[in-house]
Amino acid sequence: MGKSIEERAVHYLQQELPYQTQILAPFALPAIASRMTYVDMESVPSEIASAKGLWEWLDQVDIRAIYVDRRYEVKSDVSPLVEGGLGQYFDVGFTADESTLRVYIPRPK
Repeated sequence: MGKSIEERAVHYLQQELPYQTQILAPFALPAIASRMTYVDMESVPSEIASAKGLWEWLDQVDIRAIYVDRRYEVKSDVSPLVEGGLGQYFDVGFTADESTLRVYIPRPK
């Protein structure tokens, strides 16, 4: 098993999600390494302004995980929406000790 936080996150995705599952990420490498399908964070519609709105959009477009690495934050409005919906719309699937990298899982409808 990988030792870096990135490798541990990739192993988590591989173990928890089916091959080619769509994941929202700030860059393609985590999706490629975990054999998932990359969806760019920039594709989140700018009119989404709530955790519920993000959750509904993710369900509509069949995205099953959100990879957030605070060191490479691209679309800065996504993380607060996810964190605002923790427990109601999203769960933390993976987190690094430093919590700079997290994988969030949208709750099922």
